[in-house]
Amino acid sequence: MKSIRLCMSAFGPYAKETVVDFTLLGGSGLYLIGGDTGAGKTTIFDAISFALYGEASATQGRDARSFRSDYATPDVETFVEYTFSHKGKTYTIKRAPEYERKKARGEGTTKSVAYVELTCEQSGEIVTGTKSVSEKIGQLIGLSKEQFGQTVMIAQGDFKKILNASSNERIGLFQEIFRTKIYADITNQLKEENRRLSEEKKDCDTRIVTLMLQAKIPEEDREKVGAAEALNCVHWIEYLKEKNETDGKDLSVLDKKLKETEKKLTTLTEQYTAGALVNKDFEDLEAKKARLEELKKVASDIKKKKENLEKAVLASEIEELEKAYLDANTRLLQAEKNLKELDAGLEKAKKTAEAAQAELKKVEDNPKKSEALNAEVERLQDVISVVSDLEKSRAAKTKKEKARDDASTASIKADEEYLSCKKSYYASISAHVAKELVEGEPCPVCGSKEHPHIAQLPKDSKTKEEMEVAETNAKAAIEKLKEAENAVKVVDVTIKEAEARLTKQKLATTVTFSELQSKIAEKSEQSEALKKAYDGAVKKDKKAQTDLASSLSAQENQKKHIKMLEEEAKTKKKAFEDTLGESAFEDEKAYQSAKLSKNEREALRNGIDVFEKEEVSVKGVVSELTKKLENKSVVKLDEIEKQKDVVAAEKMVTESARKEVDKRFTANTDALSHLDAEYKSVSGIQQKWGLVDDLYKTASGQKSQTMKLSFEAYVQQYFFKQVIAAANKRLEVLTDGMFVLRCRETAKNMKAQAGLDLEVFDQWTNKWRDVSTLSGGESFKASLALALGLSDVVQSRSGGIRLDSMYIDEGFGTLDETSMEQAMRMLGSLADGKRSIGIISHMPELKNRIEKQLLIKKQSGGSTIEIIS
Repeated sequence: MKSIRLCMSAFGPYAKETVVDFTLLGGSGLYLIGGDTGAGKTTIFDAISFALYGEASATQGRDARSFRSDYATPDVETFVEYTFSHKGKTYTIKRAPEYERKKARGEGTTKSVAYVELTCEQSGEIVTGTKSVSEKIGQLIGLSKEQFGQTVMIAQGDFKKILNASSNERIGLFQEIFRTKIYADITNQLKEENRRLSEEKKDCDTRIVTLMLQAKIPEEDREKVGAAEALNCVHWIEYLKEKNETDGKDLSVLDKKLKETEKKLTTLTEQYTAGALVNKDFEDLEAKKARLEELKKVASDIKKKKENLEKAVLASEIEELEKAYLDANTRLLQAEKNLKELDAGLEKAKKTAEAAQAELKKVEDNPKKSEALNAEVERLQDVISVVSDLEKSRAAKTKKEKARDDASTASIKADEEYLSCKKSYYASISAHVAKELVEGEPCPVCGSKEHPHIAQLPKDSKTKEEMEVAETNAKAAIEKLKEAENAVKVVDVTIKEAEARLTKQKLATTVTFSELQSKIAEKSEQSEALKKAYDGAVKKDKKAQTDLASSLSAQENQKKHIKMLEEEAKTKKKAFEDTLGESAFEDEKAYQSAKLSKNEREALRNGIDVFEKEEVSVKGVVSELTKKLENKSVVKLDEIEKQKDVVAAEKMVTESARKEVDKRFTANTDALSHLDAEYKSVSGIQQKWGLVDDLYKTASGQKSQTMKLSFEAYVQQYFFKQVIAAANKRLEVLTDGMFVLRCRETAKNMKAQAGLDLEVFDQWTNKWRDVSTLSGGESFKASLALALGLSDVVQSRSGGIRLDSMYIDEGFGTLDETSMEQAMRMLGSLADGKRSIGIISHMPELKNRIEKQLLIKKQSGGSTIEIIS
């Protein structure tokens, strides 16, 4: 690709649209990008990188949103438009970042939306959108942003980085340049297949071991079958088949013995259960007889409880009247207490009402004062718009007076120019006539046919047309002056009318809008405060009168209530005393002694009922059991229990043995069926995995004993050696044959990727050494030669990536005079007719060596560009 045109707008140090026309530099050859530090030399390449990839060059690491120029005004848009040619076609890409800028009007900021558009001049194809454009650029150029920066730009400070890149770093760069990703894909596919088969084999082995661990192996056979490992699978299968056959026969024998034992145990259990029931009946009969004797002993106590219950029931009937009398008396006492509290509240309400009346009297004139203030506010509000218009008119008058003065000055100047032109024209009329004279023809003034002394035009003389133009301009200036004077008169009338209205309202003509606003606000607040104070006093007085009336009413009602309670207490006391005197109780003391609570009466009644029911129940059970146990005796259960224990122990031993054999037989049968299937599966996987594992280790460089060289690195090494051969041609010129580059033949270590490391042969020492040992100037020469060699090889490949442009950012400061001369000659011959090579530098020496120059000047309002070709 080759640069044609670059337009930067409000980008970096460039405040306005700044254009770089590369065609003015000849389209190819060597040119200098010069200027002061910070002027924006590297920004040229940053802008190209941003246009193509949406990011600055790899050395900058800037966020796209920071590209907005600090010098730009809000109305200038930030964007980059880059036109380049590639494989016979011309493309233009325009890209703008997202950024915040000050609003053109008002305060604050607004956000600009990012966009990008790529156009092909020949086909008319237009591609928009970040993703679509990135894919199209990738197809056209074939380089990522980082690779573009490494091959097209030898950036400041990156010379050693290019030279000292590791094999892994070069693999990434060469992958796109030499189209070697297919070999990496093959290796990755082999790696994935190897991993998959390895995992599948591992999973099979794990399942086999799991199945082996599920099998039940007797302790005595552990050593015989060996460890639970996938390698012993066949031996375990054979053992489990033999063991299952033996366990099957043992299960049949144990099942038969278990049935016989269960039959004996059932018979003994039935005998024991029947004997236990008989013995239980004998025990119950003796217990019930003992309980019956206990009940007889408490019968007299139960009789006394019945008598107390009868008295408590009678007392409970009188107790209701006593409670009614006591309750009425309690309510009477509480009412009298409440009356005292109401008396105190009434006194307090009277004092509050008096205070409220006094407060209301103080503010009774507030409504009138408030109305007066509101009238004043309305009067001022009527003229506030007049004050606002007056301030605007005065401001407008100042501007119009300035416009009038400017028009007057312009009119005077135009008139002077017209008089000057008129004077000059009339002074040169004879010269204008002389211009038309022809030798031998009569003069229109004197009639002579000879013209020996033709009048000459005075210097800076004016023509008739120029005089007429000056006259027109003078007349137009007078018209503008009249318009400006009329505008001042109109605004004067407006101002006088406004001032008259203010005077009529008894306001100073100098009053300001803000002063009037403050007065309105102040009087409004005073009016509101007066109204609020009056309304509050009225509300407080009304509440105080209401509370006083309420207190008086409550006092009268309470007195009536007390009289009613006194009558009620008297009546209920008499009812209680009359009923007690007519009862069976000797006196009130006997009545109080007989009283029991409801719960106590209920508990006493329940106790009597329980006793009577239990007595009847126990007598019935004794009679029933005596009849049931006639002709029966106690059974000896311990002898039957001993027989059961012997048979149960025998059964337990048989069951345990049978359970152990069955558990082993079931587990081994299941394990055997799955082990056989897994063994057949893993055999096929093992064979396939061995083949794939060998291929993967070969492709990934893990089988070599000298270095770790992958399949992709092996292919790239072929191309890299071509790059080195091309670079050595340049390096020989730059170093007078002192240094030669080559691929390192041995790896630095056996762990890291190798095959693309560099070393240099030093003719002075006659030894190969690592490129990292080169000095600054030597590194720059080697890096430059390597970059140019890479460019040669890339472009020599049919259908490959073409790099017709290259940028070298600084780096020449490390070269001595001889090396500088060698580098310039080499770059000049390289660029001649083929490439465009831009050298970014502020070194004065290069200005004298390079004819074509792109000079950047740093100024207070933003940088500018001048092209010297």
